[in-house]
Formats: sequence, C-alpha cells, structure tokens
Amino acid sequence: MILSIVILPCISNVRSDAVSDVDDADWYTTENVAVRLVQALFRHGDRSPTRSYVNDIYKESYWPQGFGQLSTTGMQQEMKLGQYIRNVYINQLQFICDAYRRTELFVRSSSLDRALMSASSVLAGIYPPSTTDWNSTMGWQPIPVHTVPQPEDYLLLGNTPCPVAEDITTHTLETSPKIQQIMANYKDFYEYVSNNSGEPNSWTGIGQVLDPLFVQYVSKNTKLPDWVTDDILKQLLELHDLYTELWFPDGTEFLRGGPLLKEMIEHMVNKSTDVLSQSVPQKLFLYSAHDSTIVMLLRAMGLFNNRKPPYTACVILELLENPDHEFFVRVLYKNDTLRPPTILTLEGCNHKEKCPLETFVNLYKYSLPINLKQECGVTDSNASSSEFSKGSEILDVALICGILFALVFLVVYMYRTRDKSRDSQEYMPVPTELSDLT
Repeated sequence: MILSIVILPCISNVRSDAVSDVDDADWYTTENVAVRLVQALFRHGDRSPTRSYVNDIYKESYWPQGFGQLSTTGMQQEMKLGQYIRNVYINQLQFICDAYRRTELFVRSSSLDRALMSASSVLAGIYPPSTTDWNSTMGWQPIPVHTVPQPEDYLLLGNTPCPVAEDITTHTLETSPKIQQIMANYKDFYEYVSNNSGEPNSWTGIGQVLDPLFVQYVSKNTKLPDWVTDDILKQLLELHDLYTELWFPDGTEFLRGGPLLKEMIEHMVNKSTDVLSQSVPQKLFLYSAHDSTIVMLLRAMGLFNNRKPPYTACVILELLENPDHEFFVRVLYKNDTLRPPTILTLEGCNHKEKCPLETFVNLYKYSLPINLKQECGVTDSNASSSEFSKGSEILDVALICGILFALVFLVVYMYRTRDKSRDSQEYMPVPTELSDLT
C-alpha cells in the first residue's frame, strides 16, 4: 500500500494578535535568502520554586500548584513568545500556514508539567482559533505535543543517566579552583546565608537556597524574607549566573547538548537534500524544555554567554537558502521578551550573520555523540539487570493474579453448584458485546 501525505493549501482565516517585538523581515530580502526550516528551543515560563530550604517560610503548600509548576505569568510569557513566532514566520514571511497543519509542525517537550504547559501556551500564541475551527468560542486549538519519560530523555534533560558526565561534574565541583575562588570571594555571604537558611555552608548547600529566593524575588505576590537585604540580593543574583556557568563542565558539553544539536543538524541536512520534505515535511520544530537545556545546546555550539537563561529564553536555528541553492544557518537567541533576538556568530564561519551549512556541519561532526549510551558509560549489564528486575516483578504479579483468579473461580463454581442442587433458575450470562463495555 502506498501512503501519500496531502498538503492542504494555506487559508488566511485566523485572527492576528499583533505584538511589538517582531523581527525585521527586511533582513531576509536584503540577504536575498528564503527560510527553509526553523527549529526553536525555548525555556518554560515563570514557575514556582522546585524546592524549599530548611528555614524557608514558603513551604510547598504556599504555591498554588506546588513546586516546579508554571504560573499564570509563565503562561502569558509563553503565549507572547508564540505570538512573536507567529508574527515573524506567518504574518511577515508566510513561511508556514496561519492555521495548524500537522505536516508543517512537530512539537517535542520534556515530560515535566511546566514544559508541557509552556508548549501548549506557545502553541496558543502561534495558532489562535479561527471562526471555522472546531469550536471558535473556546479560544483554543488542540495541537499534539510529544514527550518521553524523564529517565529516557537524553534530548532535552541534562540529568539522564550518564556516568561519564556525572563523574566529570563531580570531579569539577570537588577540585575546581574557580569554585574555591568564588567561595572565598563570597565567604561572608555564604556564612550569612547558611546561618539564616539552615543549609550547610558549602557550594551545594547554598545552591539549594538560590532557586527559592530567586523565585520569591521575581514573584509579584511574594515578599522576600527580612534577612535578604539589598546587598544579599545583589550577591544572590551574581551567584545565580556563576552556578549556571558550572552546570556542564568541559568534557560534558557534547554528552549533554550533543544529542539535540545532532538532531537539529540532521534535520537541516535532510531538508537541504529534500529528504525531510519528502518523508517528514515539517518546516517548524519546537522544543519545550528548561534553562539547563538552553545551556546544554549553547555550550555544545560554543555560544554560551555564562548567563542564566531567563524564563522563555529561546534559541532559534534557521536554515536559509539563496537563489544559487546554497544553504546557510542563522542562530538567534531571544532572551528578552521585549526585544528582538540577538544574532549569534560562530567562530570558523566567514559570514558574520549566517554560516554556510557545510561549514556549520564540519564544526561539530567530529564532536557529536555516535552511540550516546556507550559514550556515557551506560552498560548493557545495568540495563539487563533492570530488565531482569522488571521481569521478576511481572512474574510475581502474574503469579498472585493467577492464585486470586483460581480462588474466585472456585468460589463461583461452588456457589453455582449449590444453586443448581436447589433447582434454582440459572440466569443468562451478559452478552459479550455488552460485557466488553464494562
């Protein structure tokens, strides 16, 4: 059987919600290039803290949805990002249709609630429903968002099993002269925060305090504890960036950020040779993830600025084509909701604002993982042990179920035998087609 994908024509029937932070579409005309593929990785929006510290006055019950959940502000931020994408790639460039087409878009998210909800919020900004949609009164267009379980997500999460990367990180945290220097420079800060927070006076201990205090700082309705003075707050924000800078030490960048960069490169190469457009014709790939994912990708590309990515920070890779059928990559970083993105330039590319695709591929082809789990040191024995354990659990459950079924069958049989001995009437069994509905 031959399957064919029907590409529906674009129909302009969706209302537009204009926003001020749009890109300059004249750049594409000036450079005489057309957009062929867009891949965007973005961080979730504003959220509640992922944890509390020992003396934190704001426990999990304080936050409406608990720890690590997207706030209403975060939803609004992500919708605004979606409106930006719509204005640039739909309203200005007519790159994709103004109504959702499954053949044009693929969305991948980490499995954490805040990332999944952020993906839906971005999509609400890109594709507001039209008067001809399935229910125009709802103000929402359902669009699939794909994900995988956290332990298997090597694409978007930086804490999946990877012993090699974990060992490098642990060694760095224990021996890094930079960390020792930071702790010396912030000695008074560390002691003061430790005494007031109840956390250990150590790199890891104070790290537990940074996120809760930062979230309280940016929250509109939450007052910082009295012990967080203006000077302490200033040092807190400085350390936020310093801790982020050391998330993925040298030697881990391609184990952590490599898988996503590799997938993005494969998409661009396939699109440039028409492979992607023939089999999987998507033109826009969206990845909803975390600040650590942004750092992983930028570190792998050698573009990280050592600053913690803010909420809704977005890295965009555009594949461009000129009239001579030459392909280029432009890397954009939108880390401010009120400003257009910054164009990131790569060392080794002769072009300032765009890099030839072949050059871009050559920059990374010898560094990207080939067999990630093997390079991470994830052994088959560990996997086999896990599978054996799961298999044993399944057998135990099956045995228990078998025993229970036998007991139930015995009781029913004895009961029905007793009824027959009393010449009681036997009722018709429930028809199969009805019993299947229970």
